[in-house]
Amino acid sequence: MRKKIIILSIVGMFLLSGFTAIGTQVKTSSEDDEGTLDQQQTEWDVGYPIERCLWQAQSFMPSYNQILTKVEISCSSTNAKNMLIVSIRTDLRDDDLTAVTIDPKTCNEGRYEWIECDFPDIPIVKDRTYYIICGANDGNIWNNCYIWDSTFERDIYDRGERWAYYVASDYWSESFKDDDMCFKTYGIKVDDNQPPSVPEITVETSDKAEGISEYNFMVSDPDEDGLFELEIFWGDGRISYPSPPALFEPDHWDSGYTVSVEHKWEKGGTYTIKARVKDSFCFWSDFGTLEVEIEGVKTKSMNLYERFPLLQNLLSMPMINRILQLF
Repeated sequence: MRKKIIILSIVGMFLLSGFTAIGTQVKTSSEDDEGTLDQQQTEWDVGYPIERCLWQAQSFMPSYNQILTKVEISCSSTNAKNMLIVSIRTDLRDDDLTAVTIDPKTCNEGRYEWIECDFPDIPIVKDRTYYIICGANDGNIWNNCYIWDSTFERDIYDRGERWAYYVASDYWSESFKDDDMCFKTYGIKVDDNQPPSVPEITVETSDKAEGISEYNFMVSDPDEDGLFELEIFWGDGRISYPSPPALFEPDHWDSGYTVSVEHKWEKGGTYTIKARVKDSFCFWSDFGTLEVEIEGVKTKSMNLYERFPLLQNLLSMPMINRILQLF
């Protein structure tokens, strides 16, 4: 596969959260067989550092439903020794949808080039916002970091923008709407598949004394696709993953099916239940939510032996029993 190399020279800049080194930039691009190029931004003015205290992100919106196969970013390094971590998220603070680590030997020092991030494939939905996040677990801004090149105060890409994450304070910046990182996304088109509808959550029964409630989750899909996975966040730190009954062939819920799930609340309070469902094309729905008010859960009183079961065994021993009889 033939590669085109364009050699460019750049002027060094240093900013609070970004800089480039004076030198030569090499940009390498090539057509890829795994998926078709969809989103891209290839112009640059400066480079922004990636190290253990400062991460960078770029949002994008796919132009069609697809299986995302890989992403390319244009970057270099300044003597980086640690792995570069590249991931995809639907929200800056959500878990990674997919991720890959890049060996520092892949990034040339002082020369920018396109680095391939070959993720495990994931489905992404047309016109939804996703984030390419680049981070590292070590390094510093001076002589051990990666540099991701970007525009500076030039809004080239109108379907996303740059973000910065300050690790020490666990803080994502407001978006830099006039900056766009250099990136390319590749995907395999999924013919007109729509994601599932938002699950509808209702209360079926509630046992206030025991703290056990049953909830209904009505799942549906506009394409009538089978629904294979339901994910429920109860708001109390616990998550449920109910499975379709074994009698279903294949193992899925039909569109319009109502899934009933019990949950035991440990204490009273206000909780927000969130649920989403995945279809046969591995597309997730948006979250459905329900806010519930749980009254104080009554706890069953226990006698001394129930609280300390070993105590009963100890006191029943003949020697201990004889000693106690002396008092």
